[in-house]
Amino acid sequence: MLARQGRGVQIVVEAWDQVDNNLPRRRLGPYQVGYQILDAAGQPLQGYEQPRWNIVFNRMPPQKQAVKVAYAPDSGITVHGSAVTRFRYLATNTVRDGLMETGRWQPAPLPPGEYIIRGSARDYSGNEGIGKRDIRVRLLS
Repeated sequence: MLARQGRGVQIVVEAWDQVDNNLPRRRLGPYQVGYQILDAAGQPLQGYEQPRWNIVFNRMPPQKQAVKVAYAPDSGITVHGSAVTRFRYLATNTVRDGLMETGRWQPAPLPPGEYIIRGSARDYSGNEGIGKRDIRVRLLS
């Protein structure tokens, strides 16, 4: 359940790519990450017909903090051992085209009810991510 009013919602998408025949713990980051807002039946809302690709690793901004704007806490690569690398992205922030901006999804204009937030990820060749990517939410009045 989410309140419609307030500071907005940060949407975090965990996604990774993998080379064929590589160990499951060996992960690569995707080229772009985004999200969509859908109604309860799974139809995109107006303005969300396509994913909002806010994170695109085409040209990083010059600011040092850009990495912390793109990646959510608990992201990270492991240098030693067999721990799994986690790629968690703040999909409501923008890091693309040399630009950087923090942002949040603002559900206030929507009526109370059931919605779906869908995370999306693609590699450089345009291959779309698979797996669980939808989360159902209820907006309160």
